Amino acid sequence: MIGNYLKVAARNLLKYRLYSGINVLGLTLGLSLVLMILLYLQFEYSYDSWHAQKERLYRVSILSHGEDAEGEETHVFTPPIGPDMQAEFPEVQAYTRFSTEQPAYLSYKEEALQVDEIHYADTSFFTLFNFQWLSGDAETALARPNTVVLTVPLARRLFGSEDPMGKLVFLDNQQQFEVTGLTAAPPANSHLQFEALLSFSTLYQDSERYMGWNGGNQYITYLLLAENIIPTQLEEKLPTFMWRHINEDLKPYGVQLEARLQPLPDIHLWHDPDSTALRTRLLAFGGIGLLILIIAGVNFVNLATARASWRAREVGVRKVLGASRGALIRQFMGEALLLVLIATGLAFLFTEAFAPVYGKLIGKTFVPSGIFDAQTALALIGVLVMVSLLAGWYPAFFVSRLQAVKALKGGATGKNKQGLRNALLVIQFAISAGLIACTLVIFQQLQYTLHKRLGFEQEGIVVLPLVGKEVQSKQAALKQELLSIQGVEGVAALSEVPGQGLTRNGYIPEGHKESLLFHAIDVDENFLDVFGLELARGRFFGRARPADEQAVLINESLARQLNWAEPIGKKIIRNGEHPVIGVAKDFHFASLHHSIGPLIITQQPWNGRYHRLALKARTGNWERTLSDIRSRWEAVLPQAPFDFQFLDASIAQQYENERRFQEAFLCFSILSILIALMGVLGLSALAIQQRTKEVGIRKVMGASAANIIALFSKGFLRMVGIAMGIGFPLAWYFMQRWLQGYAYSNGIDWWVFPLAGALTLLVAFLTVALRAIGVATKNPVEALRYE
Repeated sequence: MIGNYLKVAARNLLKYRLYSGINVLGLTLGLSLVLMILLYLQFEYSYDSWHAQKERLYRVSILSHGEDAEGEETHVFTPPIGPDMQAEFPEVQAYTRFSTEQPAYLSYKEEALQVDEIHYADTSFFTLFNFQWLSGDAETALARPNTVVLTVPLARRLFGSEDPMGKLVFLDNQQQFEVTGLTAAPPANSHLQFEALLSFSTLYQDSERYMGWNGGNQYITYLLLAENIIPTQLEEKLPTFMWRHINEDLKPYGVQLEARLQPLPDIHLWHDPDSTALRTRLLAFGGIGLLILIIAGVNFVNLATARASWRAREVGVRKVLGASRGALIRQFMGEALLLVLIATGLAFLFTEAFAPVYGKLIGKTFVPSGIFDAQTALALIGVLVMVSLLAGWYPAFFVSRLQAVKALKGGATGKNKQGLRNALLVIQFAISAGLIACTLVIFQQLQYTLHKRLGFEQEGIVVLPLVGKEVQSKQAALKQELLSIQGVEGVAALSEVPGQGLTRNGYIPEGHKESLLFHAIDVDENFLDVFGLELARGRFFGRARPADEQAVLINESLARQLNWAEPIGKKIIRNGEHPVIGVAKDFHFASLHHSIGPLIITQQPWNGRYHRLALKARTGNWERTLSDIRSRWEAVLPQAPFDFQFLDASIAQQYENERRFQEAFLCFSILSILIALMGVLGLSALAIQQRTKEVGIRKVMGASAANIIALFSKGFLRMVGIAMGIGFPLAWYFMQRWLQGYAYSNGIDWWVFPLAGALTLLVAFLTVALRAIGVATKNPVEALRYE
């Protein structure tokens, strides 16, 4: 019996090749896109899920409370909080500390490499976290001062084929470290990324480091709670703990610090700087995946039910020959399931084949087999069963119940069934029209972001990182050498680069008793000219004014926050009094995701050393200019590797995730629209085939090809118009919500929806018209003979 069902199913597939092909291809494409989106979602939700003790691991975060303003939450704090928590709370079984990234040079023999992801870590780091350990003793590798653990990729860069264990490397040509361990590179789905880990105990030997409660905010602390401990039980004790160690001292300044615990599995999605934007992207991808599944499923059901109407005579013949209704139901449901299984198999093959291309588009590395976890497999099986049932229910339960005589007359069609198909088609095009509008808004916002004036110059500025004390101590000599290059208009020394976010420090403004957090940048007297900043009032630092070393400038946002109508001459206190000598016009020193905050510009870098040089050049030959810059660098710093960045490129890199999101969204939107159009093509082909004789009669009566095309197009275009009325308001609503993630956006321009509507109508018309042209240009005699 089953063999007979399969034989009849195969025969029907071959008989109706066009519709079967469209059905299978549309569902295959839809399932492939859904699988790819699931791969991305699974990757993002899997962050740090592979640590054995993940349910007991927490990151400590600090929220500052002040009288004037609520501070931002940060997970970067001072080093004693972890040891003191373990000493005072039995709930804390262990802790580990991980410093913020410390770009530096590592050298071995004559080879020196700049390494961006260098961190200090406690010896407990590898007992709390399950990074793949390859060589050495994980529990003691970082126990002694001046020891280092390397990842294999960095070890190969430094040592080549040599065994690195026990070898000595130099940090910034000054400190010597022994290699005591090797690990694999951290997985991409970990928020903890490193290339080298230096022993945390080394920090206590550095007199320039502040390792107490009142300074050195450069460290991230993780806690391993004892088993069966509820985190809230520990958090209830933290206010008293913080009061004893720091808040009592901060009370005169009006600042109180609140310690919180962030669960390790939640960090990536809820507590990292990009978490809000990431959740928006995940919601968008999940939404478009669901919409694609709806479009593909609606296509499949629509074509299956439309084609079932033609099989009424087949049902009549089967009933006359003795087939029961149950047998007919099994036959139709089996055919639908067979098509779904074929499409599913092809979808997995497509996903496997295109995963590398998709990964490159998204900026991730995917393993398609990773999608076969229990939850995903169950969800996918549920979806496939649902699609099979929906596609098979009409032919199985409605066509099969027809009386044999009525079925033999072809009586399976009806207005109610046509109305259902039209409603499903409207849903498809509502989604497609909405996706076109959303794509245009996303493109518009990205272009606005990339081309918005930031308040300072970006083009023609080269940034040179000054990594390590030795390099930083020679910045003045290097600066003079660079100024001698033809085309170089200026060179400025600075602590951080505008446009990429700046450090925040605590200051006490005149008229306030409490400390407030302001962004800060340390610069020299050339900063204003190199970056083309404008002053709202006052003046900038002057080389001929030694007293300016203690002076500061503020931006307009800070003046507004403090309600300073006349800021010049006001004092700001931090390690002494600093007079305000100027007010800079607001500029975007962070990405456009953040509004412009209060800023202080000083001429006092940390420990007297700047960390970057910014070179401004006007040249028609950047290759020669960069070669000149390199030669000057090597003359002053022969042991330090040369590195540089173009400022405009590094700022654009901040929006790389948005760019990838736009490209991926565009691809998914185009493919989802293509799936919808495949359904329109199939339905229009069915409609045209059913009305072949009518077309012949109309042509005999004098109808032109244009009249025939209009006959078949107007119904579809009317449904598209209704769909736009549904899809566009929904698209407007969701895009307004999405744009709220940007502190600065262009809004939604008036032309977005008319253009999206025109594109939707055009593609729908062309799809129907191209199919209608064939029958409209045929000899009417052939149409009249059709049956």
